[in-house]
Amino acid sequence: MRGAVGPLFALLLLVSCGQPYSNEDLAFLAALPEREQLETHVPEDVGTTGSGLTASHSALGVGDVSQLYRDTSKAGNDFNSFLEAILGLLDNIRQVPATTREEQRRIWGPYPWEGQRTFEVRVVIDRIADGEFTWDIQFRNRVAVDAPWGTFVHGTASTDAQFRSGKGTVSIPVAEVAATGVALAGLEVFERMDIAYDAMNDPVEVELNALVVTGEEIAFASRRFVDGSGKFVFDVRRDWVPGSFPQDRARVTTRWLADHRGRADVEILEGDGAGAHALECWGTDFRVTYLGQNWVFGVVDGDPASCIARE
Repeated sequence: MRGAVGPLFALLLLVSCGQPYSNEDLAFLAALPEREQLETHVPEDVGTTGSGLTASHSALGVGDVSQLYRDTSKAGNDFNSFLEAILGLLDNIRQVPATTREEQRRIWGPYPWEGQRTFEVRVVIDRIADGEFTWDIQFRNRVAVDAPWGTFVHGTASTDAQFRSGKGTVSIPVAEVAATGVALAGLEVFERMDIAYDAMNDPVEVELNALVVTGEEIAFASRRFVDGSGKFVFDVRRDWVPGSFPQDRARVTTRWLADHRGRADVEILEGDGAGAHALECWGTDFRVTYLGQNWVFGVVDGDPASCIARE
């Protein structure tokens, strides 16, 4: 996923105006969510993550490194790459002062859009109430006379007294932007992307949904606790249950504790195994302690008492 969205990191070419920030500037900047604040933190074990994570369909039994842990690690990396692609666009904004200051608005830009010679971009943040903001990354054709501004990314935010983005939404109408002639290499397969987040309390909760032009939906949900425990929900397509369908779509809900013990509950939504369930649990070393698959010829191995609680 990182390779597909990598070119977006060079979206903004920003030039500092040499002016210091004011407290009011900081209040507006707090409306912009930080990707580090929203990322999921799937526990890592050297040697079990990396390329080729889904080479096997599942762990063979107790004592093997959990394949569903590996799937979760890969899905978590994909999720974080999406966040980096979307929210990484805002990193440069925090390094330079606003070019326009109004009582209820700050504007950064316009600046040339690197790699898009006929377009320019700007970031606009509007305060709509105390602690409530909307923000947009906007673009327009700088060659056409009186060209209107279009929206590349739209966000809403509620902030706290410490100048932190507490909760909000982020949306990218990918297909609408592409229809204007903007080249979005790596994103052309999507219709749109949407994020909803709440970082006001423990846990930090984030949902990311993307609609592909074929009509397929990609969905992630992350819950991250301060103590290092967490929950992550994602879909996996593979041949879970042998039959006429080459792939079954399954919803995987993974939970883990601060000591890395975890469980993955699988519900097969589509395909030969529709309606079937599986459970895979692992210990602090990420090796399976229990594996249960309720379909015909499914594997059942280990002690279910070794599993952490579902909630």
